[in-house]
Amino acid sequence: MDRDTVKFNFFNLENIIFQKLKIYHPECRNISMKYKPNIHSGYVSEMIFNTTWMTTPYGVNSYNNKIKKKYYIDLSFDGKDKSIYICQLYNIIKKIDNYIPYLIDNNSIDLLDRDELRDYTYVPTVKIIEDSPAIKLKIFPKTVKIFNVDTNKIDNICLDHIGEQYEVRAKIHCHSLWIMNKKYGLTWIAKELHIRKKNKKSHIHRMPLIRREDIRQLFYDERIYSKSI
Repeated sequence: MDRDTVKFNFFNLENIIFQKLKIYHPECRNISMKYKPNIHSGYVSEMIFNTTWMTTPYGVNSYNNKIKKKYYIDLSFDGKDKSIYICQLYNIIKKIDNYIPYLIDNNSIDLLDRDELRDYTYVPTVKIIEDSPAIKLKIFPKTVKIFNVDTNKIDNICLDHIGEQYEVRAKIHCHSLWIMNKKYGLTWIAKELHIRKKNKKSHIHRMPLIRREDIRQLFYDERIYSKSI
């Protein structure tokens, strides 16, 4: 398992750190988030998690804003009742979804003025997509790493060609807290995507036999709202 990822069994909400406030315009701000694995150590890292194999309802999707095409992918938690790893990740993200509004209500983020977001609405990370909970991840084409397990090599596959016929294992990054248009939420980014086509023998909710060197992974946020990144 990657050294730079948060281990599910040791995750602690109180180790989340808010570091820097960026103001893009009065209605669009961003606060970067980090994670401190050991409160007694000075070491601070990105808040990155590895997923297990998960389904994607629609594959990679995109939309155009005024500047450029932006990509995102939804990963489904529909296997959480059969896979302990999907269940653990789901529970962690749900806890984060409950924790952020708690911090706001209790004025616990020093980078914000007292009661500054009191009348703002929190946009949860976990969405319901096709009757199942899912997480939406931003994808940056220039930086995301894609590994095709079927061909056993790093792939330059066009993001538009990664559809629902693929299963995905990812490295996902909880990047920041965005604040915009009387709403706030978290930006999640897919740092790495491991993909393989679904087949009859490949059962997503059983632990697949994967070589140690293949274990790297990825993910993102809501609508991908923030103009910040």
